[in-house]
Amino acid sequence: MPRMAYLLVPLLLGLTSCRPAPPPKSADPATIDRLLRAMNARLAVMEEVAKFKWAGKKPIADPDREAALLHEMEELAKEQGLAPTDARWFFAAQIEAAKVVQENLIEQWRKENQSPSKNAVDLVELRKRIDTLNRELLKELAEYRKQPIDQ
Repeated sequence: MPRMAYLLVPLLLGLTSCRPAPPPKSADPATIDRLLRAMNARLAVMEEVAKFKWAGKKPIADPDREAALLHEMEELAKEQGLAPTDARWFFAAQIEAAKVVQENLIEQWRKENQSPSKNAVDLVELRKRIDTLNRELLKELAEYRKQPIDQ
């Protein structure tokens, strides 16, 4: 799982570089590291989410939850000094990456003829963890965006 997360990081950063404001050209490496760690921490939870959804035969996509999350992040972005559209685009990329991770894991489990987990963590509990990670990720994104831009 961690290997997949590391492979997705460049994709996610590439997606977020298409936003209206230019990305910092000389961001502090520690700031970038914290942002990447937060992204990886969120993706790491997706294995448990996939186990729950697979065991319960639930769809990976949850459009209502995704829309609510994007709206919440737009609102919280204002408190962090971020443009709501920047937060929306960034978290839309996080959601897509999470779905890719879940889809790949479930496909791998099917190919390996694994049985769905009987002791999967409840999705309500997982979403609480994801919500906490989302707030941390938004904070780190705001710190990243505060970095000076070379002209």
